[in-house]
Amino acid sequence: MPVAPLFRSVAVLAVALIVPALGAQPPASNAPAELIAINDSLRALRQPRATNGVPDYSAEAITRWRRGLDALARRHTAMRTVDWPIPDRVDHALVGAQLAAFDFELRVLRPWARDPGHWVDLIARTPYADDFELRVLRPWARDPGHWVDLIARTPYADVAPSAAGRDRTLAQLRAVPALLAEARTRLTAQPG
Repeated sequence: MPVAPLFRSVAVLAVALIVPALGAQPPASNAPAELIAINDSLRALRQPRATNGVPDYSAEAITRWRRGLDALARRHTAMRTVDWPIPDRVDHALVGAQLAAFDFELRVLRPWARDPGHWVDLIARTPYADDFELRVLRPWARDPGHWVDLIARTPYADVAPSAAGRDRTLAQLRAVPALLAEARTRLTAQPG
């Protein structure tokens, strides 16, 4: 059999198999809604409760985080992803990575008990950070340049002119002594 007809036969067979597959729609998935729910629950769980501006890192709070994380991890693991479209499976893996990162933070890093810088960060960012920056961007954790920017803008710091902004800033500054006291209580483990 000459090569050209063999090549033509293979090409026709490949086209016959691939073209119908291109038109097929992936099965509908509830993956995004469930993943978003797990991700949103994880974000809410990670935020420490605060009393008078002092985050709660007590043993009870850590236990509450642990139970919440375990419940979210069970929901995440129970999801059947084998038939999901690839983008949804990637999202599933990313949410799993966030769950694993929080688990690592609770089991190994424990910054509230081992890292004095954790408490310094809480104090240093207090009068400058807005709610979005604190909840979402977390630049102090990812960007060393954040500290340079903070120092550079200190003489020019804009305290919100509104009464609500002023009151929020004053409340945050009043919480600093309590934050220091909490740090002295919680920093019990060797750093490193």
